[in-house]
Amino acid sequence: MTFISIEIPEEAKKKFVPVDNFLRNSTLSLKLIKIENLHLTLKFLGEVREERLKGLIETCQIIGETFSPFSSRLKGIGIFPNIKIPRIIWAGVEKGKENLKEITKLLEQKLEKKGFSPEKREFQGHLTLARVRKRAKGEKFLENLVEGFKEKQFCSFPVTKFYVMKSELKKEGPTYTVLEEISLTGDQYG
Repeated sequence: MTFISIEIPEEAKKKFVPVDNFLRNSTLSLKLIKIENLHLTLKFLGEVREERLKGLIETCQIIGETFSPFSSRLKGIGIFPNIKIPRIIWAGVEKGKENLKEITKLLEQKLEKKGFSPEKREFQGHLTLARVRKRAKGEKFLENLVEGFKEKQFCSFPVTKFYVMKSELKKEGPTYTVLEEISLTGDQYG
C-alpha cells in the first residue's frame, strides 16, 4: 500500500506515550498504532503499480516546490465518526492545519489528473492513535479520554518535508518504507 504523509519527529512521538498507556487500559477492542509508526496521512493511495510511481513522485516534487516549510502543533483527542460509533481515535492538528489542507487540496487535484481516485471526504488533519476493532460499549471510557486530553498540547514540530511511503503488512504489524522524500522549497503558505 502506498500513502503520502508528514512524518513526526521521534522526540514528538514520545509525547503520545501517556495516551498509549491510557488506551492500553481500555476494555475496548483496539488496534493501537505503534508509537514509532505515528504519522499524519495526507493521502492514502492503496496499491500503486511500479510504472505509476514515477509520475506520482514527479507530481509530489512539483507540489513540494510550491509550498514553504511551516510549523505544526498537535493538541487534544478526538473520535471518528463520534463517541457513540467509535472507529478511529486521533490527536488533532491545532497549528498548521490550513497548510496541510492546502497541500492536500493540491495533491488531490494533481493526482486526480494522473488517474488516482479523489478522496470523497474533506481533509481533516489528524494523527491516528488507534482503531476500534469492533463495536463495543466504551462510551464512558472514550468521554474520559477526550475530556482528559482535551487541552493537552502534545508537540510542536517543523514541517519541512513530506513523504511518499510504502506500507507492508506483516504478522507483527505494518512496516513503512520511504519511497521518496519531498522537501518543501516553495514560497506559498509558509
